Amino acid sequence: MSINGRKYLPEISVKYRRLAIERKPVRDTEEIIEFLMAFFDKDDFQIQEKIVVLFLDESDVPIGGKVLFSGTRSLVNLDWRIIYQLALVCGAQQVVVAHNHPGGEINPSEEDIESAIKGEAIGRFLGIKYRDDIILCQNPVDGEIKYFSFADSSLLLAD
Repeated sequence: MSINGRKYLPEISVKYRRLAIERKPVRDTEEIIEFLMAFFDKDDFQIQEKIVVLFLDESDVPIGGKVLFSGTRSLVNLDWRIIYQLALVCGAQQVVVAHNHPGGEINPSEEDIESAIKGEAIGRFLGIKYRDDIILCQNPVDGEIKYFSFADSSLLLAD
């Protein structure tokens, strides 16, 4: 970056914003989803596909989370570099990636499966556990959230 003819190097910073969520270990998928739902907006759950990433320490305690990518009703693109860059910066030992299917189809698409395999491989390379990949859907009548967990379905490699 250049200002008044002088070259400057921009400083990189990371900001944390506190959410009113108790930091406790998450041991199962239901507890993970409880944390994830703090980042999803239920009002647009059936309108736009979003990807939320939850970062955990070695004791299964969430460090933080973020809506990283938003897309259309049927498509959202993600960038694994950004996910794992944030994981490294915040010192995460594990990541959980979740996205919603606005159309209501709970089963993973071929793209979802390929993405989870890729995300897990990158995590293994970096020494960060790819804890789970979760698809969320909302019942349009009663608002109930249902989910599909890659880990619970044994679609991720065991430790």
